[in-house]
Amino acid sequence: MKQADAGSGTQRRLIGIVLYPDLELLDVSGPLSVFNGANRRLGRTAYEFRFLAAARGPVRTSCGLELGATHRLAGFRGDLDMLLVPGGEGTRACYEDAAFIAALRRLAGRAQRVVSVCSGSFLLARAGLLAGRVCTTHWAFCTELQRLHPELVVQPEPIFVRAGNIWSSAGVTAGLDLALALVEEDLGRTLALDVARWMVFYLRRPGGQQQFSLPLQTDPGAADALDGLLCRVRESPQQPWPVAELARHLHLSERQLSRLFLRRLRMSP
Repeated sequence: MKQADAGSGTQRRLIGIVLYPDLELLDVSGPLSVFNGANRRLGRTAYEFRFLAAARGPVRTSCGLELGATHRLAGFRGDLDMLLVPGGEGTRACYEDAAFIAALRRLAGRAQRVVSVCSGSFLLARAGLLAGRVCTTHWAFCTELQRLHPELVVQPEPIFVRAGNIWSSAGVTAGLDLALALVEEDLGRTLALDVARWMVFYLRRPGGQQQFSLPLQTDPGAADALDGLLCRVRESPQQPWPVAELARHLHLSERQLSRLFLRRLRMSP
């Protein structure tokens, strides 16, 4: 739901955040910090939040910290710009809770966008919201999600996926990338980059990037020339890095460089 922001002529976007016992705290706090960071950088309220659970009151996360639900999941009657469903250990109990899934399905119908983080995609799938769509989840759960829901197209590599008005992301920190992409869609790339810098989240990853970062894909014990070159690229992302220049740095032909990248990183330059 987009409300007029009094006196400014801009819009407020209402985000409903679903809470349940044993959710992963970072799946909530990460995206929430990004959206609130956008508010702070703008100096106005671009995003408002409603915390929805089976009952009002404290909800204990998997790490023991409690979050406060402001509204009942089944009783909420407003429209939403975004419904955000986090993941965590508690998704298994919610997956079998018919009343929870029915309330989730009803609220998704009142939201312009539906977003899942990590294993929250299991709850969207159970509610029938992902049928026939491309989606993702934490790499460790992709096989299980595909087995339980063969009607989905589960992609194990991207850190987030958009399928129409439904977005899904990989594990925990991928929720930050997804939230920044949503801020960029709503309020522009400049603000999204400003929020990323303010959060010292210096590298905003595109949704198509693999869930494993480049340093994790390389041999951690190999301090060779390619590792040094990758460090230079990461330290200077604003510089143009044409393939010919990359090859020159390593004293290779472009064809040799492509073979090296495919062997070491499983991607082209």
